[in-house]
Amino acid sequence: MATREINPIIYIGLGGTGVKSIAHTKKMYEDEFGIGNIPEQVSFIAFDTDSAALSEAFSICKSSVKDFFHLPFIDPAEYHIDNSRDYGWMLNSYSFGKLINLTRTTGRLYAEFYYSSILDIIDFNFKKVTNNDSKLSNFL
Repeated sequence: MATREINPIIYIGLGGTGVKSIAHTKKMYEDEFGIGNIPEQVSFIAFDTDSAALSEAFSICKSSVKDFFHLPFIDPAEYHIDNSRDYGWMLNSYSFGKLINLTRTTGRLYAEFYYSSILDIIDFNFKKVTNNDSKLSNFL
């Protein structure tokens, strides 16, 4: 088989659809390169609050599940009260007790809450695919 050059890439999936997309994309790479043989220049990251969706993804792709991350539930009401951050980006009608139909707003709250962990995971994968010790933030 001819050697081919692969450009560094990080696939990132958020939420249920993102997790499924990552699982199916990773499965395509497994089919092409073999389980456990995906090139180091290719990385996958998926985040979800639903552990059942993550379990379903594990059954699609057979290699390591280290690319799938569960973000445990946070109570938005407690987070809002306990943090004196600016919430101007939230919808005015956002009720901290009612998360229905506010998926994106709630997702943004989770992204803010888990920001440093998410950034560390992305940074780790950036270093892996680029074989570079620089921090991702140097390129943003």
